[in-house]
Amino acid sequence: MNSLRPFPTHQPSEPRFKLNFNVSRSPSGLDFSFGLVAQTPADLDAIVIPERASSPDRKDELWKSTCLEIFVGPEGGREYLEMNLCPSGNWNLYSFRSYREGMKLADDGHAPLVTIEKSPRGDEKTWVGRLRLHPDLAPAELAATLASRSLVMGATAVIEYKNGHREYWAIAHAGEKPDFHLRESFRLIL
Repeated sequence: MNSLRPFPTHQPSEPRFKLNFNVSRSPSGLDFSFGLVAQTPADLDAIVIPERASSPDRKDELWKSTCLEIFVGPEGGREYLEMNLCPSGNWNLYSFRSYREGMKLADDGHAPLVTIEKSPRGDEKTWVGRLRLHPDLAPAELAATLASRSLVMGATAVIEYKNGHREYWAIAHAGEKPDFHLRESFRLIL
């Protein structure tokens, strides 16, 4: 289990919570979960968490509100994938040749959010997802690289509060401002 932390200039005041991330790799892809744990149900209620959509769909600009994100690429390489996942189930997947260059939609064909679980006390939400890696996911050379090498990953989140405040959370913040695309922030090795 890995803990995400807010960017230093965006330290939360109230409410306070923890954001955890877990991932495992299999031959067919990545299974992951984000767990948001608040001190009280009221703390969790202060965060914008869209309800599950009846038909989750691929959408752009999910990062403008509460959004969970994964950045993953081959260790030692420059290319990477960015997956955006809204708690509603809406999602998107992009491939990049290098830092913020060559962005393309990566075809996946299915929504990655598998389940949403809320604790009986109402102070915790967990999102469980799956990212499948296959030849149609991205350009052939990227799919082959992801399937055959060690991967580096960054897990991140934008948390929006109902008062309009946003925080930028990550396992590691490498830049002087929140920038989830910085390769130096991809600290998990799979």
